[in-house]
Amino acid sequence: MLKKEYQSTVEEAIEVQYRLCKQSDYLRRFKFYGLLWAPFMFALFYFMTSKDDHGVVWGLAVSGTFIVIHMATYDKILRRRFKKTVLEKRGHNQPITAQYELDDQGLTFQSQGNSLTFQWQTITQMIVTDKDIEFRIKPQAIALIPCRVFDSDQEKKQWIEFAQTKIKEAEPKTPPTSL
Repeated sequence: MLKKEYQSTVEEAIEVQYRLCKQSDYLRRFKFYGLLWAPFMFALFYFMTSKDDHGVVWGLAVSGTFIVIHMATYDKILRRRFKKTVLEKRGHNQPITAQYELDDQGLTFQSQGNSLTFQWQTITQMIVTDKDIEFRIKPQAIALIPCRVFDSDQEKKQWIEFAQTKIKEAEPKTPPTSL
């Protein structure tokens, strides 16, 4: 059994919300819906300035600018909304105590008096980066362990190897196919 307790920051909670939303179709649809405004912007400026024969130029310029601004600010807007939601749920901007535990049963997360255990067979993927270890859990959940909580690279490696072993053991066994 491996156990780690740490102070979870608001930024880490925002990152979990962002990644969870990012893996869903909702985020792609929402981004697309924002882009649907571009033809309306083109039409509006085209008809407003069509008397001086520059309507097409103005329409393209305004709708193109709108698309660039929308694409450039989209992630920032989402993160700002997630931050507002996280702060409303927590009621403060201070770090909270969180704990992760890996054992033979699965991955357990505890925080603010709540405890969630994810069985190994529900964990579909583990993604390791320099910043964190992300567990993708079905049907749609994410557990994120920041690498800063580990005392050494050896401890981080031990957690990764243990999780990889348990995830592999929990994979459904496919019967051999005959030809």
